[in-house]
Amino acid sequence: APLGYENYIDERGKKVVRPKEPDATIIKKMFEMYSLGNTSVAELEHYANIMGLKSRKGTPISVNSIYFMMDNTFYYGEMRTIRGVMPHIYKPLISKELWDLCQEQKALRAGNVGKYSQKPVVFKGMVRCGITGRTCPCEYKKGKFSYIVCWMNNKTRSYIREEYIIKQISSILNRIKLPNNVIIELQKELK
Repeated sequence: APLGYENYIDERGKKVVRPKEPDATIIKKMFEMYSLGNTSVAELEHYANIMGLKSRKGTPISVNSIYFMMDNTFYYGEMRTIRGVMPHIYKPLISKELWDLCQEQKALRAGNVGKYSQKPVVFKGMVRCGITGRTCPCEYKKGKFSYIVCWMNNKTRSYIREEYIIKQISSILNRIKLPNNVIIELQKELK
């Protein structure tokens, strides 16, 4: 069962899923807060941790857990199976309308990536660290130098100039040779 629900066996010996309080109420409130568009997922994480919501392992809720929760159709009455999304018989925590509002807010927020950066950054959100697996943020230093920042496991930061990455990628792309007939076709298509 997803977070906010619990598995139990009823009096007839049948396995059933039911809402688990107070987690179910906290999760419902989180959906309501997010649907209004004024609350970020990071703020929801803070709210959940203040309210004492814990993961199945007993650890504080993470941002990734909240994203997973926001994508889970189980909360409004449908579950994903091998055969696709199907209605379930268990009590939903939220309405389909509330879930749809949250999906709209998520789509709106996804369109705002990079909206507040000082200057356009080429690799924003595209580079992952080969050691930690985390997405590497981009930063400007002295107002003109763009760096890709990698957080190491020992909590130190490694800075790589964006120009250096561009040089490496261009050297790889420059080795690609297209046959002449493909070039002619592309030129015709672009005219």
